This record gives sequence, C-alpha cells and structure tokens, in this order.
Amino acid sequence: MWPTFIILGRRISSVLVLPIAAVVGTIGYFIEQQLASRPKVIPYLESSVHDGRMSRQMQDELSPEYSDFHSIREEKRKIVPKSSLSLNTGRSGKAVVE
Repeated sequence: MWPTFIILGRRISSVLVLPIAAVVGTIGYFIEQQLASRPKVIPYLESSVHDGRMSRQMQDELSPEYSDFHSIREEKRKIVPKSSLSLNTGRSGKAVVE
C-alpha cells in the first residue's frame, strides 16, 4: 500500500506543489502586510537634481574667480585630487610630475 502512495506522490507532487506554494505565499503576504508598520514618509527634495546643478553652476559663474583666466592644468589640479595613483614612478621609483 505504501509503495503505491509513494509512486502516486511522485507523479502528482509536481502538480500539487505549485498551487500549495502559491496559497501559502499569498497568506503570508497578507499577514505580513497586516503586521508590518506603515512605510516611512520620505521627504522629497525641494528642488530637482537638475535645478540644484544649475544653481551651483550659476554661483560658480558669479564668483570673482570665474572671470580670471586659468589654464587647463590649474583647473584640473582643482578638480582632481593629487594622489599616489596619478604619479608615474616608472622603474626608478622617482615621481615624474607633469
């Protein structure tokens, strides 16, 4: 008798597992919704990222340093921090600064 149940269980299990898992998952989902606290309200930005970028660019353009002429190297030194990765030491181990 038991071997018959085992054989039938193997054949029918693929048909039974999906609906049972769907029912258990649905019940768990609704229980979790009832027990979980309400999501926190996230305050949105007062202005968009684009607006913030535009205002920063306008402040940079209005600064007195903006009208001064700077070479590309000077601007690059302001933007890119000097680090050990930017130094070319070569085989000698001495830094070659450009």
